[in-house]
Amino acid sequence: MIRAIEFLLLYSLLSVLAIAGIIFIWPVFLVRHAWTLLRNGLPTLAPAAVLLACDIASKQIATDKLANRPAVPLVEGLLSLEYTRNYGAAFGIFQHQQWLFVLVAVTAGIIIFILSINGQPKPAYLRVAYGFLLSGALGNLRDRVCFGFVIDFIHLKGFPVFNVADLSIDIGLGLIFWYILNEEKRACIRKSSD
Repeated sequence: MIRAIEFLLLYSLLSVLAIAGIIFIWPVFLVRHAWTLLRNGLPTLAPAAVLLACDIASKQIATDKLANRPAVPLVEGLLSLEYTRNYGAAFGIFQHQQWLFVLVAVTAGIIIFILSINGQPKPAYLRVAYGFLLSGALGNLRDRVCFGFVIDFIHLKGFPVFNVADLSIDIGLGLIFWYILNEEKRACIRKSSD
């Protein structure tokens, strides 16, 4: 009985210390390193904020103007606007698994932000690519948390219906792929010159 009480007291003390560390030490770290975080994170956060605002606004307009209406053709037979509720992932996989998508989006957002603020020198377009990915993850995460589904409305023939957040993710991944290809090319040139 005494051991259980000692364990509970020790556990409570460690919990209080951990909470105090989070409450008091983390802000000190942020203040001490605020300039570095801002300088390294701004090329990611600025495009992410703009793209996230565009995503939210476009989804609101799509909901107001397109919901419960037939598709609106923009380029006949090629491109149309069509309000769709997506309860799954790309191509309709994993239907109604919102907890999985929320977990993935939060994890991706944290990883992307950490990659963008670490001190390693990176080209500006790579940091912007992180912003594209972050905005896409946050835009669709917002929909899943607020509505339980993602609002899609751009329909390009031969592709599933998508939205600005999906487009941001695709562009961000394209920029990262371009960076990787260029790095491999530079590595081959360096290797051949040695």
